[in-house]
Amino acid sequence: MKKTIFIITLVFAITLFTFIVTSQMPGWLQFAACIGILVVYGNYLRRNLKNASGGFGFIMIRGTAGFNTMKKFAEKYPNLSKELCDFGLTIGFGILYSFYLFKLSKKFFIHALILIAMSGGLYYLALQNSTIDTTFAILFFLFGFFGSGAYLLGQSLVNIFTTPNAPPAIAPVIPGVTIPLYAILSIAVIAFVHEVAHGIMCAIYKIKVKSSGILLFGFIPVGAFVEPNEKEFEKKKIEEKRHVLIAGSASNLLFFFIFIPLWILPALSAPLFVNHLNLSLTANSTINRSFDDSTVYSINGVNVTSLNDVKINQNTITIQTDKGTVKTKLVDFKIDSVTNNDNKNILYKGEIVYDVEGIELTDTANLRNLLNSRKLLTVKANTSMGVKDVHVNADGKMGITFEETQPTIDFTEEGQWTWIANILRTIADFFSLTAILSLSLSLFNVLPIFITDGHKIVYDQLKEWFGSAGVKIAITISIILALILLVNLYPWFSKLF
Repeated sequence: MKKTIFIITLVFAITLFTFIVTSQMPGWLQFAACIGILVVYGNYLRRNLKNASGGFGFIMIRGTAGFNTMKKFAEKYPNLSKELCDFGLTIGFGILYSFYLFKLSKKFFIHALILIAMSGGLYYLALQNSTIDTTFAILFFLFGFFGSGAYLLGQSLVNIFTTPNAPPAIAPVIPGVTIPLYAILSIAVIAFVHEVAHGIMCAIYKIKVKSSGILLFGFIPVGAFVEPNEKEFEKKKIEEKRHVLIAGSASNLLFFFIFIPLWILPALSAPLFVNHLNLSLTANSTINRSFDDSTVYSINGVNVTSLNDVKINQNTITIQTDKGTVKTKLVDFKIDSVTNNDNKNILYKGEIVYDVEGIELTDTANLRNLLNSRKLLTVKANTSMGVKDVHVNADGKMGITFEETQPTIDFTEEGQWTWIANILRTIADFFSLTAILSLSLSLFNVLPIFITDGHKIVYDQLKEWFGSAGVKIAITISIILALILLVNLYPWFSKLF
């Protein structure tokens, strides 16, 4: 394929994809159209690129690029690479498996101290009412990513069946749909790191690598691969195979910690290039227009000079500006429809709900959690038309829908060097997303589900321990986790329709 034609078709596909993603079409149609574009473009690339294979939009582009670099790294840092893999096994499968592998060695105690520190941090966060709980921290210590990841899947599964309208805990990673479009580059980076690590360990253990390359879905990179000689791989000792398999997750975990300062330092540096904040009023704001473009001194009594200082956890805020003080709500929760017949003569379309049972609305999840926790037949709602007794149905719902909430105000940074702050925040956003995706891939890849390296590690280990019975156990675990994962994806897909 000529480069000019390739560039033209790529730009056209990305432009069309972006147009659909940013359109207002129904979710299911938007999703179907995006998948359709990726399938068509992927098949087009497969037919026109050399060394390409695949189907249904997925395309594997093979080559030999990077072989020499991986060999040189393997020759120079073999011990360091093995140590990283050993640590990856401890983090991946916990303190008990680490003890089995390393006994009461110096390595075990070092790993144990690090694991205790990480688990202790998670336990502390759980006690501070974080989104994780103490069970997660304990399972992470005992069974690593395997135990804590399986627990998260199980916990989410329980929520699906016990909590009405539970928000999706898991969603497919689709740039432009579930994550920003620039995540294409993030995925490419972490996939490259993951597969190069596999290649380095293959070189260390003298396993021939037949090819390496990238896996695309349409124009979106969804992975990379290193293709070892399977016969040579299977002949290796289980210790060596474990290292080759865990290398990808271990490297993704390592780069998670590398990405953190690349995320935090630009974010903390951005305010240095900002002089002050300005208050901007949106079209639906009820604030006197004279406050538009005024300089902000403080929000809720806290002095602010940049967006980094804006920390708002409530809907009603007080802003001190150079033109005076203004009190406003960030968003208005305006009723769009009333579906509960008991409330049709109580609540009305266009009415604004301020708080329920004295608790201010900050988002719809806040209201849902309130109703589920109180389990009342009626609640007091403070609205733009007064305080009302509102009925709650058997499902713990008021039977109302809100119009899409639009912010009433916005804050903009001002100063001669604000453009530098914007660049730094863009860098911070990229590395924060890349760090999160890198950690997520590290955790997911350890879970023993058929397509992961974790499955192969668990399969080989259980086979060594229990023979043919171990093989059956490994397959059973993979089937159960795969089914739980599919059920967890259902809430996200159901919201498309």
